[in-house]
Amino acid sequence: RLIRSTDRARLAEGALALGRANAATEALRAILADEPQDVWAARHLLTLLPADPASASERLGLVSRLIDGATGEEKADLLARRSELYQAQGDLTSARADLLDAAQGSGSPKQLLRALAELARQANDVGAELAAWRLALERLPDDVQVVQDAAERLLHLGKTREEARDFVRAKEAWEMAAGLSLSPQDRFDAWAGVARVCRGTGDFAGAE
Repeated sequence: RLIRSTDRARLAEGALALGRANAATEALRAILADEPQDVWAARHLLTLLPADPASASERLGLVSRLIDGATGEEKADLLARRSELYQAQGDLTSARADLLDAAQGSGSPKQLLRALAELARQANDVGAELAAWRLALERLPDDVQVVQDAAERLLHLGKTREEARDFVRAKEAWEMAAGLSLSPQDRFDAWAGVARVCRGTGDFAGAE
């Protein structure tokens, strides 16, 4: 970090060193008012703000500034943090977008992908949940727990979407499930589901 020459920077550093949170907060805000992309100030201010609704918008802005200059795992962590802030505000669309970006940029995406699938489930967005499980299985094909959880949800989605006569999503879910390591009964159910929905759409060749 470059040595700061401004009075505000010296005040912020001194207040931080002395544990004077209020003075440090105001000094850091003043720095960011003059230099919006000051990563040092944004990072320190973020640690001082309380995790409450009153500071949510400010914290969201700070995390966004840090994301702009971050790469790799640091960026993935910040995206996941911003996703949580979006969730707290009820903006599930932005939360899911950040989780997807975080998972794609992380070397350890397991929890991010599971959270992405769960957010899609909460939003009742079957297409997005199927896409999340597909990505999870592509990234973590040898993770036994991920495969088991995916199989459970895919079998459920195949059944419920078929009952709702959403044959496109039902077929996608059944086919994804059938490609996993399943018990003999579950495998039979998955392929039987594929056959039923193919017949339901007039695809008799696919039902064979």
